Amino acid sequence: MPAKISKSVKALVEKEYSFNIMLIVLGIYIFVLLPLVGHDVVEKITYLSFYCMMLSTGLPFMVRNKRFGLIALFTLLPVVFICIEFVLPATWVRLTIDIIIVFYFITLAWILLMRVFSRTRNDRYRVQGAIVAYLLIALSFAILYHIIYLIDGPGSIKGLLSYSRREFVYLSLSTLTTIGYGDVTPISEMARSLANLEALTGQLYPAVLIARLVALEINEASKEA
Repeated sequence: MPAKISKSVKALVEKEYSFNIMLIVLGIYIFVLLPLVGHDVVEKITYLSFYCMMLSTGLPFMVRNKRFGLIALFTLLPVVFICIEFVLPATWVRLTIDIIIVFYFITLAWILLMRVFSRTRNDRYRVQGAIVAYLLIALSFAILYHIIYLIDGPGSIKGLLSYSRREFVYLSLSTLTTIGYGDVTPISEMARSLANLEALTGQLYPAVLIARLVALEINEASKEA
């Protein structure tokens, strides 16, 4: 019995450590590095470094899950394609990178939310996981906007100062938080539909999350009483 307890405690500590790292990496990339990097080459290097960090902290969660273990190997491909993009900045290369990365981020967010909503009690662990999943959702939508831009062209989104990744992250976070400054506007049908979906997600996510966390807290408190 003590051995089982020690293993569970060790696993919980490892999860919290991974969540801390992911939260720090996401925060630094979105709110510090993206606004600062301007040169195309520097942005690509920063993006590659960021994705490698997310792989190193997120892949262990996927590998432990039998349903996603084999898929985890697929997520290593963007590292190769980002390197290819340095010498071959073709549209199909960028589309391949975006599609695989958005798949990885959505899958990782799903796994993290399943762990957040598990019955293992640790309030700090749950809050960190929820924030990480929220930021991954924002990045996923940003990549989807970038995919629409690559397919439909600059006319799909109005008001972009440039076509770097930070512009699409700004659009995504503004839409997800339902701020909607109006300086960047989706124009094409696909972009508008995606913006509607993201705004709806931004409304439902905190409502469902808070309701679920409160229900778990009440359930656990009743068991301890």
